[in-house]
Amino acid sequence: QAQCAQWIVEAQRAAGAELHYRTGLCYWNGWGVPEDHVAAEAWLRKAAERGHHDAQLTLGDLVRFNDMNEAYRWYAIAAQANHPGAHIRRDRLGRLLDAAARDAIQREAQTWRPRKD
Repeated sequence: QAQCAQWIVEAQRAAGAELHYRTGLCYWNGWGVPEDHVAAEAWLRKAAERGHHDAQLTLGDLVRFNDMNEAYRWYAIAAQANHPGAHIRRDRLGRLLDAAARDAIQREAQTWRPRKD
């Protein structure tokens, strides 16, 4: 928690999926900063888009109640990499989605590649 202030300053200056993930967690949990789910989502998304699997699961958890399709997408992407916990989250949420939407998201997850910037 004490490191959050340092991580946030570093994340604002430098790219790095792990640093972005940690910054997102600080905002999500209110560690060293006021709890801010908008900021948490932005930082977690940066990390998730760059291939950070923990960020993908956490982002899925964060958006799950507002956008089940997006949450399923992140779970499916992490499951493609066999990240622990991703398969079970994907499968549980997938039962609640329209089959056509679920299948389309699953196809997208199979060809998804992280951003390189």
